Amino acid sequence: MSNLIIYLDAFKAPIALAIAWIIGVWIGPRFYVDSFRQEMFALRDELFSDATSGLISFDHPAYGMLRSTMNGFIRYAHKISLSHVIILMWHLRGISLPKDSKFQSRWTRYTSNLSDGARTRLEDYKEQMEDLVAKQLMLGSPVLIVLLVPWLIALVLVRFCMRWIASAFSAPIRSLDDTAMVVGEAT
Repeated sequence: MSNLIIYLDAFKAPIALAIAWIIGVWIGPRFYVDSFRQEMFALRDELFSDATSGLISFDHPAYGMLRSTMNGFIRYAHKISLSHVIILMWHLRGISLPKDSKFQSRWTRYTSNLSDGARTRLEDYKEQMEDLVAKQLMLGSPVLIVLLVPWLIALVLVRFCMRWIASAFSAPIRSLDDTAMVVGEAT
């Protein structure tokens, strides 16, 4: 019986690694694509609701451009990954795109005639859209996750340690604050 337990223990690590690989390479990215699409759908629905309430006309080019861009991200969410972006950047190097095909120049032109409230709200939608894309780039790439997770764990540990050090040395730090304040006021 004990030999069986030893043999089973020998298979735990490879099985755990295989499960982690399946989750990290197959299940995780698909989950993040579905999650990204769902969040982008919700953002697009908010934009539609604002247009329905009269914030902006459905015919306004800024509304159409933002909605079309969101639709493009929803449709091609499975292609938003670090590797695809690198390949796209490499492919487009040296190619000069027509000025009107650049998102930001067209966006600035389309939003210039809007009221401050409408422009601010549409800028907020654009920023939320771009934040979702950035999150998808990071979470949709297993390689990037493998590279970032150790750094994030280290960052959390450092922050925890800094709080502990700050609380342990709070009295000397307060006297340093007092000294720095006096010196700062004297200059």
